[in-house]
Amino acid sequence: MLQILGGIDTFEGDTEVDVEFEEDQVDIDGSNVDEFDVFVVDADGNEVPDATVVAVPGDARMDDAIVEDTSDGTGADNQARFNFEDENLELPPDQHTGTIEFEIQPPTGTNWADDEPNEELLVVDSG
Repeated sequence: MLQILGGIDTFEGDTEVDVEFEEDQVDIDGSNVDEFDVFVVDADGNEVPDATVVAVPGDARMDDAIVEDTSDGTGADNQARFNFEDENLELPPDQHTGTIEFEIQPPTGTNWADDEPNEELLVVDSG
């Protein structure tokens, strides 16, 4: 009986995932709107390969959500490349900053989870 009870505390919980950015912001009047890289990592900073990343409007406006996979041949297993140029990315009137939010679908069959809010990308209008 003690062997059974001794194994109870060995269950591991899910490991939270988040996004990281190579650039700290995207400028809607700048050159980094057309290609922007997002990296998926776990709470310890380890790469999370084969995840799906969804960019959705926050305070910034976009035509639609954008879905990218981290296994699309960008070079890194945890890298998703977004192109915001074709999405009519804009800020509300009289605002010079806004955000894009990200949702992550971790690969199935893993202990990764996306339960907490993720980092948001700052959108600026320097024009």
